[in-house]
Amino acid sequence: MKSIAKHKEGMRKWYDEIAEEYDTLWFKGLKKTYYERLNDDIIFSQIPLKGKTILDWGCGIGRFTSNIAKKAKKVVGIDYAKGMIKEAAKRNKRARNISFLVMDGYNMTFKKNSFDAVICLGSFEAIDLDKALAEISRVLKKNGYISFSMRNKWGYIKMLRNMFMKPKMYGKRKKYYEAKHYSMQEMKDALERNGMKFSGFIGSFFIPINVLDWIMQHVQPKELSNALGSFIIDFNVFLSSIPFLKSFAPLYMMVGKKK
Repeated sequence: MKSIAKHKEGMRKWYDEIAEEYDTLWFKGLKKTYYERLNDDIIFSQIPLKGKTILDWGCGIGRFTSNIAKKAKKVVGIDYAKGMIKEAAKRNKRARNISFLVMDGYNMTFKKNSFDAVICLGSFEAIDLDKALAEISRVLKKNGYISFSMRNKWGYIKMLRNMFMKPKMYGKRKKYYEAKHYSMQEMKDALERNGMKFSGFIGSFFIPINVLDWIMQHVQPKELSNALGSFIIDFNVFLSSIPFLKSFAPLYMMVGKKK
């Protein structure tokens, strides 16, 4: 399979094509609640945002940008796909402290030490990791934070797929890339190689999102499906608090800090 770098243009075109339907495809109903609960309550609570300038790296349609902006002084969202940025700007047109820019995350036009924190949610699975982290480190201020989510190399779903299934390829219309998975230790090492250090583990997605899909489609009445979904979300937070289990979460969230 070709390298991810060679698929860069193809991926950009794909995200341009699905920008308007992206929210419907991935973030509706209980799934939206699931992501917002874990990302807002867990990730954002671990980073000082008040009065700060934040970069949302790989912001997509700006799902989380608007929530960051409620606490931060200024937020800049960047994405390589023009369609995503267009949709993000449309969804956040009333926000005065947000700006969205089409930009290559490997070669950002910002000056050194421009941001107090960089948030990267769901962006690291299809990139040149060290190249991205080096550039993020450049624009981060000293003692600035990076918060990100990552698919776990040792997650139980990944291990089951390795045993029983072919690698899952992403790209609705073409197969552009296989999602990369990194262990927690590999991510700690990557931060160190790029002038940052591990600051803390802040949560996990243990319950597959497809479970919530099934509940939305098959459990009635709606009140029951919502109650069951809320229970699953709470149970996920509980599982994340158990040290032994976190190593096997399919997806984890981590915070790093620039040295």
